[in-house]
Amino acid sequence: MNKLFGTLLLCLSVHIASAAVPPEVMRDLAGPQVEKLITQVQNLPLPVQSALARIFHQSKLYLGNPNQPLGVELSLPGQADFPARRLIFAFESLKYYVIYFEVGPPAIHASVLVLNKRGRKSPRLVWGAADLHRPFAEDRSGLVRRIASGKLFEHRTMIW
Repeated sequence: MNKLFGTLLLCLSVHIASAAVPPEVMRDLAGPQVEKLITQVQNLPLPVQSALARIFHQSKLYLGNPNQPLGVELSLPGQADFPARRLIFAFESLKYYVIYFEVGPPAIHASVLVLNKRGRKSPRLVWGAADLHRPFAEDRSGLVRRIASGKLFEHRTMIW
């Protein structure tokens, strides 16, 4: 019984460790160097826009700007159509793009996606999590503190 319990604990700890933000990502995000703060979707680099569209399963990125309303759960004829996600802010570190965005009804929350910058033509998702805390982080340092605290919801099959 003890051996089974030990094996179970080992498997659980490996699963939990593999879900956490990779240490190299945390070191880079916590560094003082921020290359660029982005507050408008159109200012995201084109490869990042393409990567986000791919992650969101869209043919073209449909992400609102911070000042736009969020889409509603039910679309009605004659009503304006807005994206179900909107950018809060994004930034570049030395090695990564970090995109922080709000998701609308029915599951209102924020999410953070970290994409790699170097060594690939198209950025790839390295890590992501949902931020279920209100109010949402207002700036880079607040978001990095939330990531470092380990209080964001992570799941391997997260649907962004």
